[in-house]
Amino acid sequence: MLGSPRHVKSDSIFYRLFQELPSCYFEAIGEDARRADEYEFRSEEIKQAGLRLDGVFVPTRADLPVHFVEVYCYAAANAYSNLFSKVFLWLETRNPAQDWHATVFFASRRFEPAELRPYRNLIESDQVTRVYLDELPDPGEGHLELAILRLMAVRPGDVPEKARSLLTEVARSERPGATKRQLVELIETVVLAHFPKFGRKELEQMVQTLDLRETRVFQEAKAEGKAEGKAETRQEIALRLLKEKFAVERVARVTGLSVRDVQRLRKTRGTSR
Repeated sequence: MLGSPRHVKSDSIFYRLFQELPSCYFEAIGEDARRADEYEFRSEEIKQAGLRLDGVFVPTRADLPVHFVEVYCYAAANAYSNLFSKVFLWLETRNPAQDWHATVFFASRRFEPAELRPYRNLIESDQVTRVYLDELPDPGEGHLELAILRLMAVRPGDVPEKARSLLTEVARSERPGATKRQLVELIETVVLAHFPKFGRKELEQMVQTLDLRETRVFQEAKAEGKAEGKAETRQEIALRLLKEKFAVERVARVTGLSVRDVQRLRKTRGTSR
């Protein structure tokens, strides 16, 4: 069951990430990214019970396990009962002989249920993987798909810098042009999710990269002649970030303003840290 931390519309975003970058799922659970070629990712509903799985990786070969995926970006005491009820209902209605694996993604460890005893044998088996997005190690260069997934759990104040770094890596990579565009658009989508109130021009100024201007969203805005609403100035962006409790130094780095200018804005506009 997907949630929305900081107003992030994580349901559609995670679904899109796993559908368009399935290798990031397999890397996140410690398997070879090439396993993604043997699966099709889709959302499935168990109509008899009115339940919908966040995502299912259905294998193309009968000897491979089906992978069930659930993502929690908020605390839910029924996270495991919800997951396992769906898993076993799916097996009951689809194929009781099907091998399976279930992965639960928690945005943070604090969202995991405190009471694990009823599910201990399942959780501790090799059929279940728990992933804490904010604890995923830096995948390093060459693992862009996993890095984009990890960007979902990055603190908002660190998002612009991380996004710029990823966009630079995309530009340097030897991937086909179409793949690069797809990766850039997904990075953009995650950044927009972290800052849902920001306009297109505002986001462009914040990330400060030519690559982002080449994405579909900004191309549409360019075709319209202007972005939706009033184009925000760097000072207005800084004020918004200050209201979100960003540190002065980080606001300066994100907007390109000097630390002194940001401090002056905070003082004159009465924005507290």
